Amino acid sequence: MAVSSEHRRLSEFSLQGHFLLSMPQLNGSYFGQSLILMCEHNADGALGVVINKPTKVPLTDMLGELDIPASPQLTDRDLKVLEGGPVAQDRGFVLHRQTLEESDCLQLAPALYLSGATAALSELVNTTDKG
Repeated sequence: MAVSSEHRRLSEFSLQGHFLLSMPQLNGSYFGQSLILMCEHNADGALGVVINKPTKVPLTDMLGELDIPASPQLTDRDLKVLEGGPVAQDRGFVLHRQTLEESDCLQLAPALYLSGATAALSELVNTTDKG
């Protein structure tokens, strides 16, 4: 299959690991006042997560629903789950600073990774416990 010059040009330009800030004209839409971290951006499509819209759901409540024990380090803090975006709201993603042994990680930038599995969250909570 021949690759078009447009496809080649798009594959050379990527916003992965960069931020998108909504334009003032988007006020009133879902993306109004959003800061989006681009996790994938290539000729096949894009994936970004909104990182500045906390929900009312405490992280410790979500950990409890997933049967992941919360450490005292986490229960003492008022951490909220972030909304993330309007697409696939039944899926969760975890942004973290180190690569994980048990989970697939997508490296977005130096010391910034994205994982999409409950195992990643469990591993991160256990890593936090160890220091």
